[in-house]
Amino acid sequence: MLRFHAPFDGKRYIGDNRLRIFHDCAYEAVSTGPDGCGIDRIPDEEVRTFEPDTMSGAVLWGFVHCPYCLQRRQSIQSANK
Repeated sequence: MLRFHAPFDGKRYIGDNRLRIFHDCAYEAVSTGPDGCGIDRIPDEEVRTFEPDTMSGAVLWGFVHCPYCLQRRQSIQSANK
């Protein structure tokens, strides 16, 4: 789910500077517990967006994919084959 308020500003790929992981807002796996995707637990001052707003843009900055977002993306893509 894209977030259009600051500091997200409608970007698809959102990084967490503390953990050096990035989330894909198109495939985020929201969790209310301590496990799972932590996109909603990133403090505003630790949010990182990327230019270009792409997966490769995040990787170029040394971030790795959130395993929960990645698993959901792979699951949805394989179901569509």
